[in-house]
Amino acid sequence: MADTRDYTDELIDVAGTRVQVLKGGSGAPVLFLHGAGGNPGWLPYHQALAQLYTVYAPSHPGYDRSSRPDWISTMTDMAHFYRQFIEALGLAPVHLMGSSMGGWLAAELAAMCPVVYLCAADKYCRRTH
Repeated sequence: MADTRDYTDELIDVAGTRVQVLKGGSGAPVLFLHGAGGNPGWLPYHQALAQLYTVYAPSHPGYDRSSRPDWISTMTDMAHFYRQFIEALGLAPVHLMGSSMGGWLAAELAAMCPVVYLCAADKYCRRTH
């Protein structure tokens, strides 16, 4: 059976850390940060966003197939890692989205990095147009 996925699943190196990244779509970049339960895979909302944006959905260091460097022990450390991720992939300026813990991480990253746009998202978000 042919693979009909609309995204790629790759391992890339960022700051000496191997990171699993799901990527799909085209357009301005969106970095989607998952919650503490792990990366749920490419879901319908990723696919919907990919109609307008290039969506990057990495697995955080220590989750799924991503390695975890010893220096990451706090949310601030993780935000610094994602600052390096954005720089390494040339994503700036980038839209940030996150669910649960990923939302907290996105807020930490937005506070330290002036080239990101924080998009609040939860199950209650509604389209206004």
